[in-house]
Amino acid sequence: MRHTRRVLTSIAVSVAVALPGLLLRPGDGVAQSSSEIQVLVAPLTTAEGVDSKFGEKVAEEVRKALDNFAGMVPLDWGDIRDQVKQYGLDWKTLTPIEWRQLGGRMQANLVMVGTAQPGGSGVAVTVAFVDPRTGDELPVDDFAVPDDKKHKEAAAHITSGLEEQVGYQRSIVFCQEYLGSNQLDDALRNCQSALAVNPNSARALYLIGRVHMEANDWSSAATSLERVVELNPSNTEALQSLAYTHAQLGNAQRSFELYREYLNFNPDDADVRLNIAFKLATTEAFAEAIAIEMIPMPPCGSISATSRSPRGRPGPMAWERKRRRNRPCRIRNRCVWR
Repeated sequence: MRHTRRVLTSIAVSVAVALPGLLLRPGDGVAQSSSEIQVLVAPLTTAEGVDSKFGEKVAEEVRKALDNFAGMVPLDWGDIRDQVKQYGLDWKTLTPIEWRQLGGRMQANLVMVGTAQPGGSGVAVTVAFVDPRTGDELPVDDFAVPDDKKHKEAAAHITSGLEEQVGYQRSIVFCQEYLGSNQLDDALRNCQSALAVNPNSARALYLIGRVHMEANDWSSAATSLERVVELNPSNTEALQSLAYTHAQLGNAQRSFELYREYLNFNPDDADVRLNIAFKLATTEAFAEAIAIEMIPMPPCGSISATSRSPRGRPGPMAWERKRRRNRPCRIRNRCVWR
């Protein structure tokens, strides 16, 4: 009992001196986003037998079209190439996954990625608009053009299906903005509109869960957030919010399991586990709070501390790995690369 009291007292004292942001509910500190939809348009990846210039020209035509498309703004191609160049990489060799990661770093709402390969009726094209934060995909129907000289025709086909995509993305953006200003009815209406377009949208389901959390409707929040975790078990936002929700519902064991899974993505951050332990303790889940605090911290620089990446993304990109040449050290309970 004395040991339990000491641990709980330690948690309380540590929280009292921590940053004020530590006590926010999951997602409370997220800034509102712009209503303009920023799009990174990547060149199509071309297979052998298709001129590589075809993929570049299709992307260029799509950017031109987006310049005149209400609600969507293409990221400047020069800025994109400069961003890649900073890391000593060649944009011509980036994979679709790396384009998505770059989109996340450049704060894009959507990233257009696709492929072009020889097909029975010419060049077969597959394209999708992807939310780099969540991995939600807004696919364009597959199509074919007669040959790799028809880049304008391919671009026109891609942009012709954007009306629905714009409506979906705008609903997501408005939902997030209304949620940020605590206009919960409007937020829910917009998220449900997005869900009608894309029933498997992890982002829409997550935001609906957040709306229910703000309304203290914990059962409804759990239903939406469980669906997000089912779609993407490594969505850290959903794991954290669902764990908090189950703590509010009194489901201490389920909350502990989710928080422990969340910790897999932040194993070396003492503030994260302190925050988790505090949240569990405030719902009287004292045993689980102590268990979280007792999980050993991994050695700084170990694989467990650096290899996992949230939301189903692969590990660090080549340009991020290039910055990790020196040995890490621990400063204020965090691994820091020098």
